[in-house]
Amino acid sequence: MTVQPSAPFASFDIGSHRVLTLARTAAVRLRSPAVDRDHLMIALLRVRHGLGGPVAVALGAKSPFPVRGRAPSPSHLPFTPAAERALSGAAREAQRLGDPLVGTGHLLLGVLQVGDLAGLTHAAVDAELARRR
Repeated sequence: MTVQPSAPFASFDIGSHRVLTLARTAAVRLRSPAVDRDHLMIALLRVRHGLGGPVAVALGAKSPFPVRGRAPSPSHLPFTPAAERALSGAAREAQRLGDPLVGTGHLLLGVLQVGDLAGLTHAAVDAELARRR
């Protein structure tokens, strides 16, 4: 399942689209009813395109959930309110920095702004520290 650049995601770059696809796969594999910010972070940790994943890893973030391979995907898996806030925060970060596209680095900042990530190990990973990277 690939996320098509529809209106809400038209300004997301290819790496960010890959993160959204992997987040949906993670949600399905973990039998979640919706994509949450935790799924976004799991996906960020798997994507090496852009800054988000490498910065998160460099800051000590780890996912205890191995999500590999293909999973059956529903035609529509909604985003939780927390994930929606993370995506909106990512768009605001890109705009604040004057970037025309939302990249994985912006996604990381958006996810970290929303709050604690359940089940994820992240040693000293916060938005301010990530922003300085």
